[in-house]
Amino acid sequence: MGGGLIGVELAEMLHSRKIDVKILIREPLFWSSVLPDTDALLVQNHLESRGVEVISNTEIKGFLTHDETRVSGVELSDNSRLEAQFVGVSIGVEPNISFLTESGLETNQGILVNKHLQTSDESIFAIGDCAELRQSDPKRRALEAVWYVARKMADALSEHLINGSFAYDQGHWFNSAKFFDLEYQTYGQVSNSSKRKNSEQHFHWHNPRMTKGLTLAYEVHSRLFLGVNAFGIRLKQSAFEHWLDQSASIDTVIKELETAHFDTEFSKNYTKELRYAFLSNNS
Repeated sequence: MGGGLIGVELAEMLHSRKIDVKILIREPLFWSSVLPDTDALLVQNHLESRGVEVISNTEIKGFLTHDETRVSGVELSDNSRLEAQFVGVSIGVEPNISFLTESGLETNQGILVNKHLQTSDESIFAIGDCAELRQSDPKRRALEAVWYVARKMADALSEHLINGSFAYDQGHWFNSAKFFDLEYQTYGQVSNSSKRKNSEQHFHWHNPRMTKGLTLAYEVHSRLFLGVNAFGIRLKQSAFEHWLDQSASIDTVIKELETAHFDTEFSKNYTKELRYAFLSNNS
């Protein structure tokens, strides 16, 4: 239950033990609340190719049981029923901060912190999944529960405590994960289909078997590069950090894309195919 990264990890763990798995999601495609539909379809196809059934546009109304102690199935929003011996609920991360109710610290979804990661009590700091920025990048969430953010916060707080005033900078969004054996990386901002504005153009490429894919986002008129999603293709973070820092154009990224190639030795390089496909669609 839930179409996110934790749900996939749970599904993979069960599937590796020869247990039949179904993933139930509200959205029409897997993780389409985060990914553009082209990317979400690629990931969903990959999951299904590994033997996991994805049931979309549904919700669990309730749990079924024979003896009031063990689950026997679930009832879905269309009143249909599925038998089950185990139900995993993976519907997102929520900071456990209820124990701070009487602490006097200001909280919202998480513990509110300033640019120095200080709470409302200046002698107390908070970082990681529980830390919610009072002022965040308008394109980013104030509370980001990923380990890359926690690591960056830890570096910033260490600098602040050791060397004096040092502000935490969210920087460019970066994340990585695996959907079974399909590696995923994202740098910058690539909007999902429902939030994508007319000014944001997407170029999507995938190989015929849909085992490799890349989506590049850029502004239509200025051609400013915005971000990338990569599936099954390893990319260098330093290259994309450089292009984002320099406000590079999509044309520069395409021209220099091979410098970001980071696949293992002797693996196929898809750079030429990507460049040809982009130029063919943008000539």
